[in-house]
Amino acid sequence: MRDYSEIIKLIEASERILIFTHANMDGDALGSAGALCRSLRQMGKQAAVLIQHPCPEYLAFLAGDFLVTEAPFEADLSVAVDMGSDGRLEGLKEAFYKAPARLCIDHHVRTEDFCEIFVVDPSAAAAGCLVYELLKTMGAPIDLETAGLLYAAVCTDTGSFRFSNTDREAMTMAGELIGMGVDSSALCTALFDSIPLCQLKLESLIIERARLIADGRGIVSWCTEEDYKACGALAEHAETGIDRLRSVRGVEAAALIKERDGAFKLSLRSKTCADVRSVASRFGGGGHLMAAGATLEMPLEEAVSRVSKALEEELSRCFGLSTESGR
Repeated sequence: MRDYSEIIKLIEASERILIFTHANMDGDALGSAGALCRSLRQMGKQAAVLIQHPCPEYLAFLAGDFLVTEAPFEADLSVAVDMGSDGRLEGLKEAFYKAPARLCIDHHVRTEDFCEIFVVDPSAAAAGCLVYELLKTMGAPIDLETAGLLYAAVCTDTGSFRFSNTDREAMTMAGELIGMGVDSSALCTALFDSIPLCQLKLESLIIERARLIADGRGIVSWCTEEDYKACGALAEHAETGIDRLRSVRGVEAAALIKERDGAFKLSLRSKTCADVRSVASRFGGGGHLMAAGATLEMPLEEAVSRVSKALEEELSRCFGLSTESGR
């Protein structure tokens, strides 16, 4: 059991709580932040999740009135969920630091001391696992809708319980939430089997231009704003492209460069031994050992070249390849 005593004291002493998560939310970000907010409200607290970007289309069925784009009150406490640095707040930094107290609940490697109190455990499968444990430790209410948000958090960050971060804690949590009434089949259908045709078209384009590197152990691809327009898609529809690339037989690690908000975003995934976090760190990014990312401040052609080289070097280290044979 992790130590939540300081966090619980701070929550109990606060009446108005703003919750923040990283820009361009994923299922863990929305699920963990939303679940925490709902439980805090049921405890009698004023609580809201302050966001900068709209909720992604594929998660819209989980969104509730807890999501706000303007702070509805002056907060006593700011809570960061599912992010290891304040850089991921983007345009919400001022609002986050406005509160007199700040705490962080996260499962990424901690890179900055931007809060007074941290509960950070990189071994946790999802931030949702930590929020769930916190709520249980507090004796906070978890109704069916809150349980569904928590299930979505752990389900998405484990790739529907397929990724290597799937552990006993994650499976036990899922089982307990199903015991509360969560319909796992319906949730997974909504999350993974309800994608628009434009997303498939974009994924096809990403796969078509993919390049194998390092004797087929790595794969790199990209997509741009022009591609989104051509497919009738949104930038968020590119998010699943990295998983398609990673699924190619023989590939250990994948890289996808996506244009978004006038910049190029790098997503990296690996299967067994490649440390993609170290690759992301070369570009000022971070994340997990097998799932990481960065923002690339360079033209697309240079980004593809430099990312390919960095990933190739990591795969060469991992498999004992020479860089010449890797090319």
